[in-house]
Amino acid sequence: MRTTVLIAALGLLGLLRAPGAAADPLDLRPIEVRDTRIEPGSAKAEDTAFATSVDAAKAATEGGGVAEHLARTVGVQVRRTGSHGDMSSILIRGSSAAQVGIFLDGIPLSLGRGAHIDLSLFPLLSLAKVEVFRGYVPAELGSEGLGGALNVVPGQAPKQPATRIV
Repeated sequence: MRTTVLIAALGLLGLLRAPGAAADPLDLRPIEVRDTRIEPGSAKAEDTAFATSVDAAKAATEGGGVAEHLARTVGVQVRRTGSHGDMSSILIRGSSAAQVGIFLDGIPLSLGRGAHIDLSLFPLLSLAKVEVFRGYVPAELGSEGLGGALNVVPGQAPKQPATRIV
């Protein structure tokens, strides 16, 4: 009985081996891996199902703040404690605000459990973009955030001082 099972197992292994494969089970030939860097702003660097980038310059021309533009993003909810300009926090895919990692150009701002970062503190005119990561946090941002992450990328300050009444 044992001999029959052993012969059947060896026969299956022989069938699973690809035709033309090397007889040596350890094939240590070098493998060349090529990568093409996708530059930000190119046609290939589009929003995906897990990440969205909000262009702050374009959003500033449309009016409103960071919270208003993030509220239009898929999978994102914004909670306010008052009216326009008051304390607002972000919830991604049903998570609480404490489960969303908030970063300023990769530097974590939401340190500690239960910490809320007020989105109204980020003026659109001083930002380049706001990146929303739904359901995961990229490796370069660290491991903070169960529901996702928000990375606020600063831009150049405006050359001319401006005042806008909304």
